[in-house]
Parts: sequence; structure tokens; C-alpha cells
Amino acid sequence: MNIKLSKVSLILLLITYIIVAQFNEFIADILSPLYFLGVGLLVLQLSKKMGVYKKFYIILGLAPVIWGFIDFLWFILSHFSIYDPGEMSLFTLLYFLPNMCFFLAAFFYFLKNVSHWNRNQLILDILVVSILILGVASALYFENINLSSFDFISIVALIAYVITDVLSILILLVMTASSRIGKLSTSIKYVGLGFLVYFLADLIFIDVEINGIYEANTITDILFMVSFLFIAMAAALRVRNPEPDVYHNTEPQNLGKSYVTWYLLVPIGVLFILGRLKIAYMASFFFVILMYQLMSYYVQKSLVSDILYDRERQYKKELEKLVAEKTQDLRESRDALKYKTISDALTGLYNREYFYESINNKIDGSEHFSIFYLDLDRFKVINDLHGHNMGDMVLKKVAKRLANNLSISTDIFRIGGDEFSVIIDETDSSYINFMAKEITDLINKTVLIDDYAFSIGVSLGISRYPRDGETANELMKHADIAMYHAKHYHPEQHVIFSSHMVEGLERRSKIELLLETADFDESFDLYYQPQFDTASGKLHGMEALIRWYHSEEGFISPGEFIPIAEEIGLIRPISDWVLKKAMKQIKEWNSTYKAEWVMGINISPISLNSVSFMPNLNTLIKSLDIKPHFIDFEITEHSAMNTAPIVQEIFTTLSELGIQISIDDFGTGYSSLSYIKRFDVDTLKIAKELIDNITEDQDDHLIVKAIVMMANGLGLKTIAEGVETKEQLNLLKELGCNRIQGYYYGRPVDSKTFEGTYLKEVD
Repeated sequence: MNIKLSKVSLILLLITYIIVAQFNEFIADILSPLYFLGVGLLVLQLSKKMGVYKKFYIILGLAPVIWGFIDFLWFILSHFSIYDPGEMSLFTLLYFLPNMCFFLAAFFYFLKNVSHWNRNQLILDILVVSILILGVASALYFENINLSSFDFISIVALIAYVITDVLSILILLVMTASSRIGKLSTSIKYVGLGFLVYFLADLIFIDVEINGIYEANTITDILFMVSFLFIAMAAALRVRNPEPDVYHNTEPQNLGKSYVTWYLLVPIGVLFILGRLKIAYMASFFFVILMYQLMSYYVQKSLVSDILYDRERQYKKELEKLVAEKTQDLRESRDALKYKTISDALTGLYNREYFYESINNKIDGSEHFSIFYLDLDRFKVINDLHGHNMGDMVLKKVAKRLANNLSISTDIFRIGGDEFSVIIDETDSSYINFMAKEITDLINKTVLIDDYAFSIGVSLGISRYPRDGETANELMKHADIAMYHAKHYHPEQHVIFSSHMVEGLERRSKIELLLETADFDESFDLYYQPQFDTASGKLHGMEALIRWYHSEEGFISPGEFIPIAEEIGLIRPISDWVLKKAMKQIKEWNSTYKAEWVMGINISPISLNSVSFMPNLNTLIKSLDIKPHFIDFEITEHSAMNTAPIVQEIFTTLSELGIQISIDDFGTGYSSLSYIKRFDVDTLKIAKELIDNITEDQDDHLIVKAIVMMANGLGLKTIAEGVETKEQLNLLKELGCNRIQGYYYGRPVDSKTFEGTYLKEVD
């Protein structure tokens, strides 16, 4: 639908009607219903495109449609019947229906917007406008009216006209006064203009109707038509520019000064000049408006105060919200910063600093708790063989495993390197042992990363507050001592601190000092234990075993000082001393007795890992002019597994030189065929732990039997160490073990005793 064309058509039709009405009543009576129907249908069509105020415009659109049908009926009766519609009271009643539409539309709009007005000002506006309108109506109609010439229906219709007009004008003026006309939209201003013109026409109609001088197609009808044209223009404006009828904001729409009541004095003054109002009415109206302005001043002042108070409260609320948001941001930033300062960058666990802070907090709170101090076993090998990136991934896996799988919620810390700590709010021994087993079981599980599988153990030391210390440093020191004992002396992997461990630590410190100041040639000596061929009973060779007799401390066991030497970095010079002395001894004995005996020499994996090991060995072999096959290097199964790639390369080189290689303590570690096949190994030394119970324990018997059979299948020799009884010897012979070493044949003795006991007999 072309809105602009429709409006132009209606305007042209109105102009045509005004012109034709002057000289041709018949054509004017035809144009009148066409115009009203056109206006009504246009408004109804436009209302379909509206939202909130759709019903408002539908009601207004019905008014001209109804008017058009009534005008069409007027036309039929006026020109094609014997009846004069001007004399029929029914038409007076029918023309009341558009009035009713205007009243309903005005009331609908009032209800839609009343919530946006201040109630006190609204009540005051209604009161003053009602007084003015009722006063004017009383002066115009009720004082001089003579209804004796009207029938009942006409009287009812006229009264209804007056009531709807008064109510509609009341609503219109209240809306205008309370909405403050400057805040109304353009479309609603056109609506208001249409209302005013319509009510002006209605007032004129009532006046002429009462005085019996009404004529059709005169100024009254033209004003009615113009009023509906304003309604149509308002609807078109609203569709073209769908602006709100009232500009809603946080302030009431009736805030501010209103001059509408003063404007009402203009028509009242005109009526006074025309003699339609008495001086008493005029004075009363002026007084009412004056009182209204005075009361409105105080209402507006109170309203402004309320608005300022609400605005201040809103600003305060927004400020509080802003402060709360900023406080929250600061709190989150502080928490994030605190998390960074207390967490470990690699694993996400708490760090060392927060560990000590947590201990001190618990001590301050007099809480009883236990510290679990963890040190991973075999982790250094992973770093050495696969690099630190792989080591970091292993640490992350271990940390995640601890954080996600412990049966209780507790704080977990990374102290540094491969060391972790857990704080448990419990000191009961049974509970501590339970948690220690849970932790060790978690860490002992194979760690899978890509195509690699790592078997990691853990040594766990435990100290308890306040039993084992009253400060963080003291508790940590004792947990460290317990962890050291777990790593070196306790296969169950965890140890609870006890006071006697301090004595052990003091002993360890003393051994360290003695080692660092020891003269190897004066302090150390080599003892030798014979190894015999099982089948022939002849001497096959001997194993060199280091001994330390200190002038003050007496005998110090290799099991005590060798691990300490490895930790403090003295194992390499000690190994070099043992290697040189043992090689010189076997060279001397084989030369003296024209023999081919083999000297078993224990080699520390730390020495094997040294880049100088092979160059030094080659130099020593050349300087001593010794045959390499006189030498049998013994390395423990545990050490071979933990340094596999390096050992494999070194073993290959040693084998190429002719040096024999034995895997010591076989059967207590992994006992894996895979690494036995990879390494150039000559002999498997069956661990003493298996030999001790071979005659009584069927499981040990079967294990030894399996080792011998496996070795034979791989073309390797076997030697049983720790043989102490005839029964053990006979059983090993039956199983096919190649060589025997143990107390049954002889204990380790010094070189002179060994030579006098075993070698001279051979000679």
C-alpha cells in the first residue's frame, strides 16, 4: 500500500467535498461516506504494522468506518426515501458511536502510559482539568439548556455526547498536562490535534443541535473530516517512523513545568468575550489555575528531590557495584599472583616455599601432622638417557598421578628436582603406613609416555609433628634422614623417622670424612675369594673384594662405605685403585704359576658411565701387559638395567677386547631375557639370596634351575655365589651350574693367604 498516495487522495477528496458541499448536496452526501470509509480503512490497514499501540489505532480507525456507514445510511434516507434523517433521533444516537471510539482510545492510551507519570502530579492534573472542563460544560450547557423539544432518545444521546466529550477532553488534557507536551512524539501530537478538532466540532454540533439550527455538510462536518485526517496522518507517521509515543527514561514523564492550564485560559477568555461565560466563572477558573500552579510547584519540587535522591542512590549503587567488580578483579589478580608464587611452574603442585609456609602455619595452629618426603628412584637415568624434556614429562605424570588418585584430599608439593612432599593431618602409625603404601604403589606403576615405558621407584621418609621436631627445618631434616634410610636400607621403600637414625647419619658423616682423608694404599686392601669349576673341582679364578681396616674404627664394611663413596664422588678413584691392584695381582699370579685364572672385579656403574673409563682401561692393559681375558668385570643386574644403552655399548667394546663380563646378583632384579640378549655377557652370577634356601624352598630351586637352563640355552656360563653347604653344592652340580663360589670352598682372604692356600697347592 502506497501511504503517501493514500494521504494525497484523502486530502483531494476532502477538498473536493468542501467545494462540492457549497452547491451540490447530493454529490457531497456521496463523497462524505467515501471519505470516512477511506480514512478508516487506511488507519486500520496501517495498524497491522504496529506493535504496542496497535489496539489504540484500531479503535480510532473504527470511528471513521462507523461514521462512513452512518453517512451512507443518511444519504440513502435523505435522497431515496420519504424520511428526513435530520428529524430522526436515531441518527443522533448512531453518531454517538464514533464518540465512544474516541473515548475508548483515549482511555486505552491513558492506561498504557499512566505508570510513567508521578502519581501526585497526575492526581493534581486530573483534579484541576476536571474542575475547568466541568465548569465550562456547566456554563455552556447546563445553565441555559432547554431540552423540552427533544425526545427521550435525543436527550440520552446528547447527554452521552457531553459525557464522552468531557471525559475524552479530560483524558487528553491530563495526558498533555502530565506528559509535558515537549516530550510527546510527533505521531501522538497529530493524534492530539485530531482529538481537539473532533471535540471542537462536537461542541459546535451539540450547540447547534440544542438550538435547532444544525445543517448537514457545513463547517461542523468539515471539522469532523479534518479531525480524522489528522488521525490518519498520525498512523502513517508511526508506521514510517516507529518511535515510542512517550520517550521513556528513568524520570517521570510529568516532570517539569506545564503551561497547558494557562493555555486553557485562552478558550475560556474567548468564551467570556463572546458572552458565553459569566465573570464569576472566569474569576473561579483563574483562581483554580493559580492554586494549581502553586500546588504543582511544591509537587515538582518534591519530585525533583525524590529524583535526585533516587539518582544519588543509583549512583551509589553503581559505584558500589564498580567497587565490588574492581575489588573482585584485584582479588582474582592477587589470587592468580599468589598461585604463581606458591605453585611449581612445571607440575602445577605447590612449591618449596609454600611447603615451608604450610608447615609453619600448622605448627602455629598446634596441629598434629606428618610430612612424607619422596625421592624418585632411577630418575637420573631417564634424564641422562632420554634428556630433560622426557624427565620433565615423567615428573608431570607422577605429579598428576599423586594429585588425582590419593584416597584423601591433601596438599602435595614439589620440593625440587625429583623430590616431592605430602602433608597428612594424621600421626597414627597404622594410618601413615597405609598412606605410604598407597603413595609408593601409585609411583611404582609404570609411567607410559609415547612409545616409552619407565619403571620408577620411590624412597619415602616420614617425620611427625611434634614428636620428631618442633620446627619446619627440623621436621624436614628428619624426614630427609628417614628417606635416606628408606633408599639404602629398607626394601619396603618407606621409613618413619626414629632417633637412632640420627646416629646412623652421624656415622655416615664420619665415614664421609674418613673417605675424603683416606690414603688408599694405606687404608684399603683387596681380599680374594676363590671360584671353582663345578665339574672338575679345579680353581677357575677369584673375585677381588675391597676391604677397609681403619686404625681407630676398625673394619668398615664395603656395604657401608661403597654407597657413600658413590654419593660423594669418590667411587671412581676407588674403582681405579681396585682395578689397577686387581689387574696387577692376576698378572703376577698367572705369570708365576703359568695359569689362566680369571680375576672377577666389581665395577660401579658410575665408573662405567665415565668418559675416561675406556681410555684409562686401555692404558692400564698396555702398561701392565696383561691379557684381557684374565679379567672378568662384574656389574649388578640392577645397574645394567638402569644404564642399558651406555652399558650395551661399553660391553660390546669390552667383549671385543677379550674382557669377560658377568652379571652379578642375577635373579633379584628384572631377570629380563631382552637385555641379556642385547649385551655381550659371558656369565650369570646367581644371587646368594636364591642359593641360601635352594635345598628347602621349592620356588628358589625352580628359579635357579630356570636360570641355569636359560644360560645354557644362550651359551652363557653360570656361577653360584654364597654356597655354604655340601647339600647346596650337590644340588647345583645336578642342575648343571658351571662354577661355585662361597664359604664352602673359602672365605675372602688377603693375597698372601689366598696364594698360600689355593695357588701353591695347584703348583
